[in-house]
Amino acid sequence: MDKKDARKYALALRSNLEKGDKINFIVNELKEVIKKYNNIGIYYPIGSEIDITNIMNIYPNKSFYLPITRDEISFIKYNLNDKLMDGKFHTKEPIGDIVNRDDIECFIIPCVAISKDKKRLGYGRGYYDRYLNGYKGFKIGVIYKELNNLDFEADDFDVVLDLIIEGWLIMVSAILLMAGKGERMKKDINKILLPLGNKKIYEYSLKVLLETVDEVVCVISEADSQLMKKLPKKVKVTFGGATRQESVLNGLRLVTNEYVLIHDAARPFITTELIEQIKMLLNPNTNVLVCNECKDTIKLLEGETIQTLDRKKLVRAATPQCSSTKYLLDGYNMALQDNNQFTDDLSVLEYYYPELVTELVYASDDIFKITTETDYQLAELIWRKYD
Repeated sequence: MDKKDARKYALALRSNLEKGDKINFIVNELKEVIKKYNNIGIYYPIGSEIDITNIMNIYPNKSFYLPITRDEISFIKYNLNDKLMDGKFHTKEPIGDIVNRDDIECFIIPCVAISKDKKRLGYGRGYYDRYLNGYKGFKIGVIYKELNNLDFEADDFDVVLDLIIEGWLIMVSAILLMAGKGERMKKDINKILLPLGNKKIYEYSLKVLLETVDEVVCVISEADSQLMKKLPKKVKVTFGGATRQESVLNGLRLVTNEYVLIHDAARPFITTELIEQIKMLLNPNTNVLVCNECKDTIKLLEGETIQTLDRKKLVRAATPQCSSTKYLLDGYNMALQDNNQFTDDLSVLEYYYPELVTELVYASDDIFKITTETDYQLAELIWRKYD
Protein backbone atom coordinates (compact mmCIF):
# COMPACT_ATOMS: atom_id res chain seq x y z
CA MET A 1 0.00 0.00 0.00
CA ASP A 2 1.12 3.60 -0.37
CA LYS A 3 1.99 5.87 2.55
CA LYS A 4 -1.37 7.66 2.53
CA ASP A 5 -3.31 4.39 2.87
CA ALA A 6 -0.83 3.05 5.46
CA ARG A 7 -1.24 6.19 7.56
CA LYS A 8 -5.04 6.01 7.38
CA TYR A 9 -5.01 2.34 8.38
CA ALA A 10 -2.55 2.87 11.24
CA LEU A 11 -4.35 5.86 12.75
CA ALA A 12 -7.69 4.02 12.63
CA LEU A 13 -6.18 1.04 14.44
CA ARG A 14 -4.57 3.28 17.04
CA SER A 15 -7.88 5.01 17.62
CA ASN A 16 -9.57 1.67 18.29
CA LEU A 17 -6.87 0.70 20.76
CA GLU A 18 -7.44 3.94 22.62
CA LYS A 19 -11.17 3.35 23.19
CA GLY A 20 -10.72 1.26 26.34
CA ASP A 21 -11.56 2.71 29.73
CA LYS A 22 -7.91 2.83 30.70
CA ILE A 23 -5.18 2.01 28.17
CA ASN A 24 -1.74 1.39 29.67
CA PHE A 25 1.45 0.71 27.78
CA ILE A 26 4.84 -0.69 28.57
CA VAL A 27 7.87 -0.15 26.40
CA ASN A 28 10.05 -3.23 26.17
CA GLU A 29 13.79 -2.66 26.61
CA LEU A 30 13.65 1.16 26.52
CA LYS A 31 14.98 1.56 30.05
CA GLU A 32 18.01 -0.62 29.29
CA VAL A 33 18.75 0.85 25.87
CA ILE A 34 19.14 4.45 27.02
CA LYS A 35 21.35 3.64 30.01
CA LYS A 36 24.49 4.65 28.12
CA TYR A 37 23.15 8.01 26.92
CA ASN A 38 23.08 11.22 28.96
CA ASN A 39 21.29 13.57 26.53
CA ILE A 40 18.07 12.15 25.15
CA GLY A 41 15.40 13.59 22.90
CA ILE A 42 11.90 12.37 23.73
CA TYR A 43 8.36 13.52 22.93
CA TYR A 44 5.16 14.50 24.68
CA PRO A 45 2.38 12.16 23.47
CA ILE A 46 -0.60 13.41 21.53
CA GLY A 47 -3.77 11.41 20.97
CA SER A 48 -3.09 7.69 21.07
CA GLU A 49 0.72 7.86 20.90
CA ILE A 50 2.56 5.68 23.37
CA ASP A 51 3.43 7.66 26.48
CA ILE A 52 7.09 7.22 27.43
CA THR A 53 7.51 10.36 29.54
CA ASN A 54 7.83 8.38 32.78
CA ILE A 55 11.30 7.33 31.63
CA MET A 56 12.35 10.71 33.06
CA ASN A 57 11.35 9.53 36.55
CA ILE A 58 13.52 6.44 36.18
CA TYR A 59 16.58 8.47 35.13
CA PRO A 60 16.31 11.81 36.97
CA ASN A 61 20.03 12.55 36.46
CA LYS A 62 19.92 12.38 32.67
CA SER A 63 19.09 15.36 30.46
CA PHE A 64 15.88 15.11 28.42
CA TYR A 65 14.74 17.35 25.56
CA LEU A 66 11.20 17.89 24.28
CA PRO A 67 10.24 19.20 20.83
CA ILE A 68 8.65 22.51 19.95
CA THR A 69 7.07 23.08 16.54
CA ARG A 70 7.04 26.39 14.71
CA ASP A 71 7.89 26.43 10.99
CA GLU A 72 10.15 23.48 11.80
CA ILE A 73 10.76 21.24 14.80
CA SER A 74 13.39 22.08 17.44
CA PHE A 75 14.23 20.72 20.90
CA ILE A 76 14.48 22.40 24.31
CA LYS A 77 15.86 20.92 27.54
CA TYR A 78 13.12 19.89 29.95
CA ASN A 79 13.43 19.27 33.68
CA LEU A 80 10.76 17.44 35.65
CA ASN A 81 8.16 19.87 36.98
CA ASP A 82 9.14 22.59 34.47
CA LYS A 83 6.16 24.52 33.16
CA LEU A 84 4.81 23.37 29.78
CA MET A 85 2.80 25.50 27.37
CA ASP A 86 0.21 24.50 24.79
CA GLY A 87 1.82 23.71 21.45
CA LYS A 88 0.84 23.87 17.81
CA PHE A 89 -0.61 20.36 17.54
CA HIS A 90 -2.39 20.04 20.92
CA THR A 91 0.79 18.86 22.57
CA LYS A 92 2.75 20.32 25.48
CA GLU A 93 5.98 22.19 24.83
CA PRO A 94 8.80 23.36 27.12
CA ILE A 95 9.99 26.93 27.47
CA GLY A 96 13.67 27.78 27.05
CA ASP A 97 16.57 27.94 24.63
CA ILE A 98 16.76 25.72 21.57
CA VAL A 99 19.67 23.26 21.73
CA ASN A 100 22.00 22.09 18.99
CA ARG A 101 20.62 18.89 17.49
CA ASP A 102 23.97 17.12 17.52
CA ASP A 103 24.36 17.67 21.27
CA ILE A 104 21.53 15.17 21.73
CA GLU A 105 22.97 11.64 21.70
CA CYS A 106 19.79 9.76 20.84
CA PHE A 107 16.20 10.46 19.93
CA ILE A 108 13.14 8.44 20.93
CA ILE A 109 10.67 9.10 18.13
CA PRO A 110 6.90 8.51 17.93
CA CYS A 111 5.79 6.58 14.86
CA VAL A 112 2.43 6.13 13.16
CA ALA A 113 3.82 2.98 11.51
CA ILE A 114 7.17 1.43 10.60
CA SER A 115 7.99 -0.28 7.32
CA LYS A 116 9.69 -3.63 6.91
CA ASP A 117 12.96 -1.83 6.16
CA LYS A 118 12.82 0.18 9.42
CA LYS A 119 11.58 3.43 7.89
CA ARG A 120 9.33 5.63 9.99
CA LEU A 121 5.90 6.76 8.88
CA GLY A 122 4.79 9.99 10.55
CA TYR A 123 1.82 12.28 10.14
CA GLY A 124 2.84 13.50 6.70
CA ARG A 125 4.25 16.92 7.55
CA GLY A 126 7.92 15.86 7.37
CA TYR A 127 9.15 17.57 10.56
CA TYR A 128 11.23 14.67 11.84
CA ASP A 129 12.41 13.76 8.32
CA ARG A 130 13.91 17.20 7.83
CA TYR A 131 15.20 17.59 11.39
CA LEU A 132 17.02 14.25 11.47
CA ASN A 133 18.39 14.43 7.92
CA GLY A 134 22.14 13.83 8.32
CA TYR A 135 21.90 13.14 12.06
CA LYS A 136 24.63 10.70 13.18
CA GLY A 137 23.25 9.81 16.62
CA PHE A 138 21.03 6.89 17.64
CA LYS A 139 17.38 6.88 16.55
CA ILE A 140 14.82 4.78 18.44
CA GLY A 141 11.33 4.33 17.07
CA VAL A 142 8.48 3.59 19.49
CA ILE A 143 5.51 1.80 17.96
CA TYR A 144 2.49 -0.35 18.71
CA LYS A 145 3.54 -3.91 17.92
CA GLU A 146 0.53 -4.21 15.57
CA LEU A 147 1.96 -1.38 13.42
CA ASN A 148 5.56 -2.54 13.13
CA ASN A 149 6.75 -4.21 9.89
CA LEU A 150 3.84 -2.72 7.96
CA ASP A 151 3.95 -3.31 4.20
CA PHE A 152 4.00 0.15 2.60
CA GLU A 153 6.20 1.98 0.10
CA ALA A 154 8.53 4.31 2.05
CA ASP A 155 10.42 7.20 0.49
CA ASP A 156 14.18 7.75 0.46
CA PHE A 157 13.84 10.76 2.78
CA ASP A 158 11.92 8.85 5.49
CA VAL A 159 13.86 8.44 8.75
CA VAL A 160 15.66 5.10 8.99
CA LEU A 161 15.55 3.86 12.59
CA ASP A 162 18.48 2.22 14.38
CA LEU A 163 16.24 0.41 16.85
CA ILE A 164 12.52 -0.30 17.09
CA ILE A 165 10.87 -0.81 20.48
CA GLU A 166 7.34 -2.11 20.62
CA GLY A 167 4.71 -1.06 23.11
CA TRP A 168 1.73 -3.26 23.83
CA LEU A 169 -1.54 -3.16 25.66
CA ILE A 170 -1.57 -4.34 29.25
CA MET A 171 -4.34 -4.33 31.80
CA VAL A 172 -3.53 -3.80 35.47
CA SER A 173 -5.63 -4.48 38.54
CA ALA A 174 -5.07 -3.26 42.08
CA ILE A 175 -5.91 -4.79 45.45
CA LEU A 176 -6.40 -2.21 48.18
CA LEU A 177 -6.02 -3.78 51.61
CA MET A 178 -8.44 -2.11 54.03
CA ALA A 179 -9.19 -4.83 56.59
CA GLY A 180 -6.96 -3.64 59.43
CA LYS A 181 -8.10 -3.02 62.98
CA GLY A 182 -5.96 -0.16 64.26
CA GLU A 183 -5.16 -1.91 67.55
CA ARG A 184 -1.64 -0.47 67.75
CA MET A 185 -3.13 3.00 67.45
CA LYS A 186 -5.49 2.24 70.35
CA LYS A 187 -8.49 3.41 68.35
CA ASP A 188 -12.03 2.06 68.45
CA ILE A 189 -12.29 1.98 64.65
CA ASN A 190 -10.24 0.73 61.76
CA LYS A 191 -7.43 3.23 61.27
CA ILE A 192 -8.07 3.60 57.54
CA LEU A 193 -11.46 5.12 58.43
CA LEU A 194 -9.86 7.90 60.45
CA PRO A 195 -10.09 11.40 58.99
CA LEU A 196 -7.06 12.87 57.28
CA GLY A 197 -7.68 16.40 56.12
CA ASN A 198 -11.01 16.42 54.30
CA LYS A 199 -11.01 12.68 53.50
CA LYS A 200 -10.66 9.37 55.25
CA ILE A 201 -7.24 7.72 55.10
CA TYR A 202 -8.24 5.03 52.60
CA GLU A 203 -9.77 7.53 50.15
CA TYR A 204 -6.40 8.96 49.12
CA SER A 205 -5.05 5.66 47.78
CA LEU A 206 -8.39 4.66 46.30
CA LYS A 207 -8.62 7.89 44.29
CA VAL A 208 -5.16 7.39 42.77
CA LEU A 209 -5.81 3.74 41.91
CA LEU A 210 -9.14 4.51 40.24
CA GLU A 211 -7.32 7.03 38.04
CA THR A 212 -4.43 4.78 37.05
CA VAL A 213 -5.47 1.11 36.85
CA ASP A 214 -8.21 -0.84 35.11
CA GLU A 215 -9.76 -2.69 38.05
CA VAL A 216 -9.76 -2.09 41.81
CA VAL A 217 -10.55 -4.75 44.42
CA CYS A 218 -11.08 -3.46 47.97
CA VAL A 219 -10.54 -5.98 50.76
CA ILE A 220 -12.49 -4.81 53.81
CA SER A 221 -13.23 -6.08 57.29
CA GLU A 222 -16.64 -7.65 57.89
CA ALA A 223 -16.95 -5.22 60.79
CA ASP A 224 -16.75 -2.39 58.22
CA SER A 225 -19.41 -3.82 55.90
CA GLN A 226 -21.14 -0.43 55.84
CA LEU A 227 -18.25 0.68 53.61
CA MET A 228 -19.70 -1.32 50.74
CA LYS A 229 -22.41 1.31 50.31
CA LYS A 230 -19.88 4.15 50.19
CA LEU A 231 -17.39 2.71 47.71
CA PRO A 232 -17.72 3.53 43.98
CA LYS A 233 -19.92 1.05 42.10
CA LYS A 234 -17.10 -0.07 39.77
CA VAL A 235 -14.98 -1.21 42.73
CA LYS A 236 -15.07 -4.92 43.57
CA VAL A 237 -15.33 -5.74 47.27
CA THR A 238 -14.44 -8.80 49.31
CA PHE A 239 -13.87 -9.47 53.00
CA GLY A 240 -10.47 -9.94 54.56
CA GLY A 241 -9.21 -12.96 56.45
CA ALA A 242 -7.57 -13.51 59.81
CA THR A 243 -4.17 -12.42 58.43
CA ARG A 244 -2.88 -10.07 55.75
CA GLN A 245 -1.93 -13.14 53.73
CA GLU A 246 -5.51 -14.46 53.75
CA SER A 247 -6.83 -11.01 52.84
CA VAL A 248 -4.53 -10.76 49.81
CA LEU A 249 -5.58 -14.21 48.63
CA ASN A 250 -9.25 -13.26 48.90
CA GLY A 251 -8.54 -10.19 46.77
CA LEU A 252 -6.52 -12.13 44.20
CA ARG A 253 -9.48 -14.44 43.60
CA LEU A 254 -11.44 -11.48 42.18
CA VAL A 255 -8.69 -10.10 39.92
CA THR A 256 -9.29 -10.52 36.17
CA ASN A 257 -6.27 -8.77 34.61
CA GLU A 258 -2.78 -10.01 33.75
CA TYR A 259 -0.98 -7.86 36.32
CA VAL A 260 -1.92 -6.79 39.82
CA LEU A 261 -0.46 -4.37 42.30
CA ILE A 262 -1.16 -4.79 46.01
CA HIS A 263 -1.28 -1.76 48.26
CA ASP A 264 -1.89 -1.07 51.94
CA ALA A 265 -4.61 1.56 52.37
CA ALA A 266 -2.73 2.74 55.47
CA ARG A 267 -0.13 4.23 53.09
CA PRO A 268 -2.23 7.14 51.78
CA PHE A 269 0.43 9.15 49.97
CA ILE A 270 0.90 7.25 46.72
CA THR A 271 0.80 9.31 43.53
CA THR A 272 -0.30 8.78 39.93
CA GLU A 273 3.32 9.28 38.89
CA LEU A 274 4.41 6.40 41.14
CA ILE A 275 1.79 4.03 39.70
CA GLU A 276 2.69 4.96 36.12
CA GLN A 277 6.35 4.34 36.91
CA ILE A 278 5.46 0.87 38.21
CA LYS A 279 3.40 0.05 35.12
CA MET A 280 6.24 1.01 32.82
CA LEU A 281 8.43 -1.71 34.33
CA LEU A 282 5.93 -4.54 34.03
CA ASN A 283 6.62 -7.64 32.01
CA PRO A 284 5.70 -11.31 32.56
CA ASN A 285 8.92 -12.24 34.38
CA THR A 286 9.39 -9.15 36.53
CA ASN A 287 8.20 -8.06 39.97
CA VAL A 288 8.14 -4.40 40.96
CA LEU A 289 8.93 -3.33 44.51
CA VAL A 290 8.32 0.18 45.79
CA CYS A 291 10.90 0.89 48.46
CA ASN A 292 12.85 3.50 50.41
CA GLU A 293 16.55 3.80 51.04
CA CYS A 294 17.66 2.47 54.42
CA LYS A 295 18.92 5.38 56.51
CA ASP A 296 19.30 3.61 59.85
CA THR A 297 21.99 1.21 60.99
CA ILE A 298 20.48 -2.29 61.07
CA LYS A 299 21.66 -4.99 63.49
CA LEU A 300 21.10 -8.70 62.87
CA LEU A 301 20.55 -10.66 66.08
CA GLU A 302 21.38 -14.37 66.07
CA GLY A 303 21.41 -15.80 69.59
CA GLU A 304 24.00 -13.83 71.51
CA THR A 305 25.69 -12.62 68.31
CA ILE A 306 25.03 -9.14 66.93
CA GLN A 307 26.03 -8.32 63.37
CA THR A 308 25.87 -4.91 61.68
CA LEU A 309 24.49 -5.09 58.15
CA ASP A 310 25.67 -2.87 55.30
CA ARG A 311 22.77 -0.47 54.83
CA LYS A 312 23.92 0.29 51.28
CA LYS A 313 22.71 -3.23 50.46
CA LEU A 314 19.37 -2.79 52.24
CA VAL A 315 16.07 -1.17 51.28
CA ARG A 316 12.86 -0.68 53.24
CA ALA A 317 10.06 -2.48 51.42
CA ALA A 318 6.84 -0.50 50.98
CA THR A 319 3.75 -0.88 48.80
CA PRO A 320 2.49 -1.04 46.10
CA GLN A 321 4.12 -4.34 45.16
CA CYS A 322 3.32 -5.64 41.72
CA SER A 323 3.71 -8.76 39.60
CA SER A 324 1.89 -11.21 37.35
CA THR A 325 -1.51 -12.13 38.75
CA LYS A 326 -0.86 -15.78 37.92
CA TYR A 327 2.40 -15.93 39.89
CA LEU A 328 0.89 -14.16 42.89
CA LEU A 329 -2.27 -16.26 42.95
CA ASP A 330 -0.35 -19.53 42.56
CA GLY A 331 2.22 -18.44 45.13
CA TYR A 332 -0.36 -17.49 47.76
CA ASN A 333 -2.26 -20.73 47.19
CA MET A 334 0.94 -22.73 47.69
CA ALA A 335 1.72 -20.76 50.85
CA LEU A 336 -1.75 -21.63 52.15
CA GLN A 337 -1.24 -25.33 51.41
CA ASP A 338 2.25 -25.34 52.95
CA ASN A 339 1.16 -23.26 55.96
CA ASN A 340 3.96 -20.77 55.20
CA GLN A 341 3.60 -17.23 56.51
CA PHE A 342 5.10 -14.21 54.73
CA THR A 343 5.18 -10.55 55.71
CA ASP A 344 4.78 -9.06 52.24
CA ASP A 345 3.79 -10.04 48.73
CA LEU A 346 7.18 -10.28 47.07
CA SER A 347 8.41 -12.53 49.89
CA VAL A 348 5.94 -15.11 48.56
CA LEU A 349 7.38 -14.83 45.05
CA GLU A 350 10.98 -14.84 46.28
CA TYR A 351 10.26 -18.17 47.95
CA TYR A 352 8.22 -19.94 45.26
CA TYR A 353 9.52 -18.21 42.11
CA PRO A 354 13.17 -17.23 42.81
CA GLU A 355 13.87 -16.98 39.07
CA LEU A 356 11.75 -13.82 38.75
CA VAL A 357 13.60 -10.50 38.49
CA THR A 358 12.60 -7.68 40.86
CA GLU A 359 12.80 -4.06 39.73
CA LEU A 360 13.05 -1.39 42.43
CA VAL A 361 11.16 1.90 42.40
CA TYR A 362 12.50 4.29 45.02
CA ALA A 363 9.70 6.36 46.48
CA SER A 364 9.45 9.41 48.69
CA ASP A 365 9.63 8.85 52.45
CA ASP A 366 5.98 9.99 52.46
CA ILE A 367 5.04 6.45 51.41
CA PHE A 368 5.21 5.37 55.06
CA LYS A 369 2.50 3.24 56.65
CA ILE A 370 0.30 4.77 59.32
CA THR A 371 0.64 2.30 62.18
CA THR A 372 1.01 4.32 65.37
CA GLU A 373 -0.42 7.52 66.78
CA THR A 374 2.86 9.27 65.91
CA ASP A 375 2.51 8.15 62.28
CA TYR A 376 -1.01 9.55 62.21
CA GLN A 377 0.15 12.90 63.57
CA LEU A 378 2.90 13.04 60.92
CA ALA A 379 0.39 12.24 58.19
CA GLU A 380 -1.79 15.11 59.35
CA LEU A 381 1.16 17.47 58.92
CA ILE A 382 1.87 16.49 55.31
CA TRP A 383 -1.54 15.64 53.84
CA ARG A 384 -2.07 19.11 52.34
CA LYS A 385 0.38 18.70 49.47
CA TYR A 386 -1.40 15.51 48.34
CA ASP A 387 -4.94 16.82 48.48
